[in-house]
Amino acid sequence: MGLDAGVTPAPGLIYANLSINYSAATLKDAKGNSIPVQGEYSFWAIENILYYVPSFKVLGGTLSFQALLPIGTGSFTLPAFGVNAGGAGYADTWIRPATLGWNFKRASTWVGYAFTAPTGRFTPGSTTNVGSGYWGNNLVSGTTLYLTKNKMTTANLATDWEIHGKEVGNKRDARAGFHDGVWRRAARAARQDDDQAFGVRRNRV
Repeated sequence: MGLDAGVTPAPGLIYANLSINYSAATLKDAKGNSIPVQGEYSFWAIENILYYVPSFKVLGGTLSFQALLPIGTGSFTLPAFGVNAGGAGYADTWIRPATLGWNFKRASTWVGYAFTAPTGRFTPGSTTNVGSGYWGNNLVSGTTLYLTKNKMTTANLATDWEIHGKEVGNKRDARAGFHDGVWRRAARAARQDDDQAFGVRRNRV
């Protein structure tokens, strides 16, 4: 999320692919200081994203649907504590069945509802889980403000309010709780006919 956060795709069926890779070999405390313990964390996911935007309007806005179908692999080792975990496979499915977006002269915005289905492999206490083990509900939005007439300079805001359900298969009433995420980004395109852009981003999650 970030650049053009409030823009809704043009009508039609769209496929997008996003690869995410995180890795770390240093453990740090809350102040950012390195902790002298050996270990390694790595995570790689391929997110297959489908968008469908019909041509008709609803309440003057553009209706759209989104599905995110991820395949991931991850590992976490911490020898000092006997931790050696990892898993790979199809992860949890994200569905956004209802989104409405509007385009104005100097702004684009959308609001929507999404849910996460626990389709990834999950067993309480397992070290090879790929999924989260619970259903999630998300209230999401995106807004882009065009700060110049040629729309080359923008300010963007994306929000995500998550409400998590009970962990599947856990006899206790285990819940991940609430989570809210806010992403802000200001950017300026290098040229009006160029899809490249640069900017400053601030996240709060």
